[in-house]
Amino acid sequence: MKKKHYYVLWSGGIDSTFLIDKLLKDGHKVSAGYVEITNNPNKDKIELEAIIKLYAKIKVKYPEFRFNDTIARYDMYLTPVQLAINQPLFWLMSTVVCVPWECDSIAVGFIQKDDALSFLPEIQAAYKAMGKLRRDPLPKLEFPLIKHSKSEIYTTLDHSLVELCSFCETPNVVPDTAPCGHCNKCTEMKRFIEYGWVTDHWFSPRKKFDRSLIEDESEDAGEILHPAERLLKLEDMDELTQEELRKAKLKLRDRHLQRREESNLILVDKKLSDSFSSKVLKGKLKKIVKTPIKLGIKSMRDA
Repeated sequence: MKKKHYYVLWSGGIDSTFLIDKLLKDGHKVSAGYVEITNNPNKDKIELEAIIKLYAKIKVKYPEFRFNDTIARYDMYLTPVQLAINQPLFWLMSTVVCVPWECDSIAVGFIQKDDALSFLPEIQAAYKAMGKLRRDPLPKLEFPLIKHSKSEIYTTLDHSLVELCSFCETPNVVPDTAPCGHCNKCTEMKRFIEYGWVTDHWFSPRKKFDRSLIEDESEDAGEILHPAERLLKLEDMDELTQEELRKAKLKLRDRHLQRREESNLILVDKKLSDSFSSKVLKGKLKKIVKTPIKLGIKSMRDA
């Protein structure tokens, strides 16, 4: 196999980190850069923190690996324009403008069942169109991971690297940088924690995540899993289509909201019950019962 010089757009997440590790193991020369989307500064902060830690660890094993820091920054504003893909357009422009000409290929870490895979021809066409403005040779755009599943990545990548990767879409930075625990990526990570693929060190230093999102009920305890919960607890998530996962998540969300409403009703009912059982209210009720009720009713004859 011919050895190449790959340039990877590195987010600090599990997919792009696995891509870098795989290319280095295959004997390729690898450089990486970060594209910053400044409308979510907390996400940028947590991703760059992860990259710094990952780079230090990867560099020990592969001294030839290079990280070029942030190669481009973009401000994204809300507009009425609807796009099928959004951030990949910024990544493509960054590679055309910033990636050095001596690189043979640009490697993007799209994995099996990523939504963007439906638009690979359009992405390639957009890349080539923008590349016509470049005087230097345009590196080839490749997607080496499109046949790799998420479970394969988590079980193949070195565990010490997995533990350093970022994943949260809307992280908190006050008082400490930590995942929000509510976005889609956090919910996905919680499932992977349940499977035992990773530890829960991201969430445990703060507050244990709400396990009602992924109920750890068992039939041995006399409870049967809701169909959506059973679907989401399947060990091989790659057997499900994106549409099946989306429907399962919606059902699980509705189930969670229903349980929360039921819990609130029970709590209100208990408070009312406690109030009515209090001695003060009991005394008031006794006085009301003892007091005769007089109705001022006039008959037609008295009128």
